[in-house]
Amino acid sequence: GNGKGRPKVLLLDDTFHNYFEPRPLEAAVVVLDRAGFEVEIPPRQVCCGRPLISKGLLEETQRYHAKLLDVLTPIIEEGVPLVGLEPSCIMTFRDEIPDLTRDPRARTIAQNSFTLEEFLGKLPDYSPGRLARRAIVHGHCHQKAIIGMEPTRKLLERVEGLEFRILDSGCCGMAGSFGYEE
Repeated sequence: GNGKGRPKVLLLDDTFHNYFEPRPLEAAVVVLDRAGFEVEIPPRQVCCGRPLISKGLLEETQRYHAKLLDVLTPIIEEGVPLVGLEPSCIMTFRDEIPDLTRDPRARTIAQNSFTLEEFLGKLPDYSPGRLARRAIVHGHCHQKAIIGMEPTRKLLERVEGLEFRILDSGCCGMAGSFGYEE
């Protein structure tokens, strides 16, 4: 669409999806567009600093967070919600960044950051359409611990014809960067 008159949403092109696995970002653009939104990505690449935080390198995160606040705040203050595919990034926006930066702008970002499932699930008339398939869902550990899988379950229930089961599973072992290390 041409985006005229449609509400905007800011899709976070997080480091993992941007550099390693872009297809989910491309799919999210299609989904959000079909849901009636004009999709934008941040004008400059930003990082939540989660890998540094998980290694305890809190001072090193300061420049990431300063850039993130400078880039995202003006957009979010215009009423544009931030939607992310990586739950750990969204959790970092909500939890660690306000605490680590002590910057009031971080609270604004925290209050307007959502996972894709949370964002779409809040839309009362959103209908994802039909997908006559079966699916097994492995929840993201950080998401399970902080948000829970209820937003995912509620959204998947709206997909006509989809039979799904959310696994009661543990960690896949890829948390943080240690899954990539020797």
